Amino acid sequence: MIADALTAKLAIAFGTYFFVAGVAFFGRHGTVQALFAALKDDKPLLYVSGVATYALGVTLIIVHNRWDNVLAGAISLIAWVMALEGLALIAAPRSLLRLSSGALSPRGHRIFLAASVLLGTTMIVAGALALAR
Repeated sequence: MIADALTAKLAIAFGTYFFVAGVAFFGRHGTVQALFAALKDDKPLLYVSGVATYALGVTLIIVHNRWDNVLAGAISLIAWVMALEGLALIAAPRSLLRLSSGALSPRGHRIFLAASVLLGTTMIVAGALALAR
């Protein structure tokens, strides 16, 4: 039961982040472009971001590497993606930024943020339903 409660709470936490980030940046395409431009030119910040992302991802993997249901698998997948993204930011930041540059086009931006809001909403609801059981 403790593992199920952890999964539900992590789903709500990640869902809240995805939802708020999606809503906050929806009408601010220029802000996202400015963030990427500033990040691209700041090597120390890229490195520190990579270390922090990797550390959080690995911590989540250690605490929650479960694949026994869809919600647990989604949380574990996010943790693994975070760890790999952190390593990519440390080892090959320009390549990672180039890969994610599709989100910078106006159309890509809207699709990415709509997906973020949808994923966030789904995770919040799934987490709340799991906690209610």
